[in-house]
Amino acid sequence: MTEWWSHLLGVGGLALLIPTIVLLASLRWGWTAFEQDYPADIQALLPEPTPAEV
Repeated sequence: MTEWWSHLLGVGGLALLIPTIVLLASLRWGWTAFEQDYPADIQALLPEPTPAEV
């Protein structure tokens, strides 16, 4: 009787584990890409410094 419960929990656990791993990996990759591009994006938004400011 308990065998099908353990099988169901095993399949359910696996079904939850795989999307969780994919989500965490995509968040990590997205944050790393954002971190690398962040300074360039800010520099693009800032106006060019005038000679008096340099």
